Amino acid sequence: MAYYGYAYTIYGALVVLATAGLPVAISRLVSENIAVKQYRNAHKVFHISMIMMFLLGAGTVFNMLPRSKTTNNAFGKCGRCTCG
Repeated sequence: MAYYGYAYTIYGALVVLATAGLPVAISRLVSENIAVKQYRNAHKVFHISMIMMFLLGAGTVFNMLPRSKTTNNAFGKCGRCTCG
């Protein structure tokens, strides 16, 4: 249960940032551009933000994958799977 508590603290902070941070700012920028009938700018903001979010997610995945074995060894084997 202790490992769950440590991970959940970090996970909770990341969920708050992911759900209340960038997506809200992006939707606000897009809706402001649509409100003043600047559809091309709204599309640019949306397109650039989609690329940015994809690169941010891919970067996070490729940053975490090489460290997964190290993290597993640091926190110990779980005993329920064949994770190495």
